[in-house]
Amino acid sequence: MEFRFESYTTKSTDPEQIIPEGALSVLPFSLEPVASWSEKTDLYTYIFNLLEGTGYEENTEYNFDMASRQADSFCHFFEESANNAIPAPGSRTQAPTIPSFEALPLFGRAMKAYIAWQETIGNILSEGSYSSIAHILETRTDINCSVQLAGSMYYRQSLQVLRGFIESVILPIHLCRKPDEFQRWKSNAYKAPTIGGEKGIAARLVKDGVITQRLGDKISNTYKLLNGYIHGNEEFLNNTGLGRGEWEGHIFQQSRFEIWAEVFSSLVEVSLELLKINLIQWAHAKAGEDLFCSICHGTEVQVIQNLEEPVIAQYKCRECTHTFWQDDKGEGIVITSIEVGGDGE
Repeated sequence: MEFRFESYTTKSTDPEQIIPEGALSVLPFSLEPVASWSEKTDLYTYIFNLLEGTGYEENTEYNFDMASRQADSFCHFFEESANNAIPAPGSRTQAPTIPSFEALPLFGRAMKAYIAWQETIGNILSEGSYSSIAHILETRTDINCSVQLAGSMYYRQSLQVLRGFIESVILPIHLCRKPDEFQRWKSNAYKAPTIGGEKGIAARLVKDGVITQRLGDKISNTYKLLNGYIHGNEEFLNNTGLGRGEWEGHIFQQSRFEIWAEVFSSLVEVSLELLKINLIQWAHAKAGEDLFCSICHGTEVQVIQNLEEPVIAQYKCRECTHTFWQDDKGEGIVITSIEVGGDGE
């Protein structure tokens, strides 16, 4: 016989539970080839520390195993793409040297950063505790695109995407402090200020004590670097060197790959710290609100159903139609349907 029952779990609004300092203390990740990963690697520790105290610590081994498989898949993708590239006639290099990506320490670090981001975003989304869910989803798209483009040897484009990643990470921290600007952004009536420079968002956040000078400098310097890939500096073009007889063509280029891997890794690692800062901001912003839509920040919500055991209600935001459950103490609730038994049991 088959039984179905509902599991009710309270959402956490505590930034320390969502991104523990124990996880961030692991950063930066070490230079370690994917082929050498084991339960002693710092990525395993990061995943365990991320889950510690949630009741899901036993999933660490499974999550790490799936992460290792994903990293292996990317190793094969990068290597296959590089081996299948055909040098263009007249390009300087006709027989590029293709490394074993699973043996590259720098690529191993990039994969650690990529997986740590996915695991951390999963934590945030499961709690719905971030000031702009749209931006957090966009960061996941950005780094996926960057990895795919780098693996396809579109090095300039893989770095261009990372400038958008910076904007999707830093802008929510700025907008969380300015609700009116968030509303204008949401209605497409907002022109975002620049990120870098003396008057940019990063500098303002440092001045106001929201982020440290170290984080501000890293974001500003990386943003400035990536601007060169946006604005088409000759040295950053995929087809650089044509006028100097140094054109490589669309092939694997070790130096460009290394630039991407280094920028990607260090940027994602710094941005994990910025996620925690925004979680703290958002927890303070929501503290005085009983009913608050986590998607659009609207307070105009209506009850669409009530349960008596436990005492919880489902609400619907009148602005964005997002629905959510909340108990009589104002705590968010996640409802999971669980089936037990079935044929042959």
